[in-house]
Amino acid sequence: MDGLLLPLQVVFIGTKHKTLPPNNERKFMCINNGWGLTFNESHWSTLETIKRIVHKILLPYLHSQIKQLGLPKHHKMVCMLNCWSIHKGKEFLDYMKKKSPQHYGHFHISKLHK
Repeated sequence: MDGLLLPLQVVFIGTKHKTLPPNNERKFMCINNGWGLTFNESHWSTLETIKRIVHKILLPYLHSQIKQLGLPKHHKMVCMLNCWSIHKGKEFLDYMKKKSPQHYGHFHISKLHK
């Protein structure tokens, strides 16, 4: 591991785009660095928001590293996720197996808080 932290997903509470931070330099810096800024009524990650992160961040990063390091095309990955029910749920794990079975490896679910 090279210590790289991939872009974050930040879920704001609300039902409209005005829920997101104002259009300013900080927001654009986050967006330009690939952060997933989204919103929903619950303020929690959902199956759809985590799928978006997999599609826009996780798998592109995996593919770029495979190419950069000259690894086999179907090299496995280790993914460390926070300990939320959506990350441990059968729906998400089944989605990952289906979306990228050749890369599906080990998912480490960690509890980062007390």
